[in-house]
Amino acid sequence: MEGESLVKRFQEAQMCLTPEALQLLEERREEEVERVLEALRGKEFIVTLEMVKKILEPASKFSREGVGEVSHTGFKPLAAEVEDRVEVLRDVTGKSYSRGEVRDFLNLFLDRYRRLKELLRERSDYADPLPLKELATLEEGELVRVVGMVAEKKETPGGHLVIKLEDPTGQAAVWIFRGKSEELWEKAAEVIPDEVIGVEGTVRSGDKLPRIVARDIVWPDLPMREHPTMAEEPVCAVLLSDLH
Repeated sequence: MEGESLVKRFQEAQMCLTPEALQLLEERREEEVERVLEALRGKEFIVTLEMVKKILEPASKFSREGVGEVSHTGFKPLAAEVEDRVEVLRDVTGKSYSRGEVRDFLNLFLDRYRRLKELLRERSDYADPLPLKELATLEEGELVRVVGMVAEKKETPGGHLVIKLEDPTGQAAVWIFRGKSEELWEKAAEVIPDEVIGVEGTVRSGDKLPRIVARDIVWPDLPMREHPTMAEEPVCAVLLSDLH
């Protein structure tokens, strides 16, 4: 680029080029000049040669060293020879029953809760989980197992974790005390909002919500089949979810 044009552009950005920096930028492409402008805009008044080099050299180094010879290993994936088989189970184009209202989202979460709860109920120890509203009727110290959706997870000032659980009947606060069980603490650290979990623990009275002091946390899981269904061809699949 021409020196006069460069000087004017940097002056408009409230910057002044040193002669050495100007000489280097005159030899550079438009996109490189723009990169220097954006990197220093509002930060520097005097633009030196060292500043310009620091911004441009990483890209130049990559362009010089990043180009190598492409070698072919001769690997030919078997999946490339397998014909695609796509089956549309249901096309809801123009037939959606959801209008994006609050009730639709509530129904979605309720349906998800019920389905995941049924997976947990396949475990013998969670075949009959206690509804959260019934916690208030129990004596302190009673052992319970509940299933709920995680509404919130937070750390207390004392460094403990509190998980707020919800089900269609009510809410409860699940406490996990730091230092009580390393295995339980690691499980609690993996809990995220909006997932459905099972909790085993003892009942404690709470200020606002019934409390459960957790002993164990479990997640819904699919039972292992004795003879899994295999693909006809020895290929692998990559599964993606929740794409928009």
